[in-house]
Amino acid sequence: MNKIQGKVAIITGGASGIGEATARLFAKHGARVVIADIQDDLGNNVSLSIGLDRCTYTHCDITDEAQVKSLVDSTVEIHGQLDIMFSNAGIFSKSDQFVMDLDIHELDRLFAVNVRGMAACVKHAAHAMVERGVKGSIICTSSVLGRIGVMERTDYCMSKHAVLGLMKSASKQLGKHGIRVNCVSPYVVATPLMCDAFEKEGTEIEKMYEPLTSLKDLVLKKEDVADAVLFLAGGESGFITGHDLVVDGGKQSLDDIERDEEVLETSNMTPKYKRRKVSATRDFPPCCGPAINQGVSSLDSNSEDSSEEPSEGKEEEPDTTSGDEE
Repeated sequence: MNKIQGKVAIITGGASGIGEATARLFAKHGARVVIADIQDDLGNNVSLSIGLDRCTYTHCDITDEAQVKSLVDSTVEIHGQLDIMFSNAGIFSKSDQFVMDLDIHELDRLFAVNVRGMAACVKHAAHAMVERGVKGSIICTSSVLGRIGVMERTDYCMSKHAVLGLMKSASKQLGKHGIRVNCVSPYVVATPLMCDAFEKEGTEIEKMYEPLTSLKDLVLKKEDVADAVLFLAGGESGFITGHDLVVDGGKQSLDDIERDEEVLETSNMTPKYKRRKVSATRDFPPCCGPAINQGVSSLDSNSEDSSEEPSEGKEEEPDTTSGDEE
């Protein structure tokens, strides 16, 4: 059954990672998909592989609200309306960002993507839906870290708390228009960015994190997150709004992050950024954050290279694996 047949969807950070997996799943279920990203080669390749009759690519830096508005306006002009916005873009900082050592410039850079960019996507998607009487669905990528405090990556954790606040506020304000707003919050996904950070293969990272969840002999894949997004986008979740759908294998509270890190250290699986000085030109994910560095901001011109496996663009722009987030 095609769950979103004929629907029009925008996916930011859709050129790789969680965004790409979601674009493929949406198209499979009958949607017309617009991928928005700054990784032009990856984005064009994904849309071609899906089929240009079902998926197109648009360059969009979400830190520029004018570009976000243009993205939404052009989608509506071409397809007649917008039914689904999956705001999936996000990045990490280049350092641990402990509270007492916060690099405010880095915090501003991250918030420009993870918070301000997310808000712009929700804002303009909502305008398009309300103006045309579309009872649509807006989904934002948050993180399991949006529910807790952390020992590092303070700015990233702050940004994901902000995303939850945005979602909850938007769901209250847009409910009268029949527009649903929800979040999806993943645990660790073995993306290319994570593999690079750990200097391990994806299967090794999955084996490392599998014991830390309640579901044994199962590991989180980007396709699992895409399935959650499809659920929130389709009619099966028609009475669900203001909800944060956590995809974490039962690891709800994550109040034992320090224990997790001890487990990783005894397994010789400590992330690369923990074992050596952090490079000023590389972004590394937090130990227990979803690998969703979504590639949609020119502010991150020094980020991971996606040619070494998806997510970040060849010009060292932020990763879309998630994303994100993300």
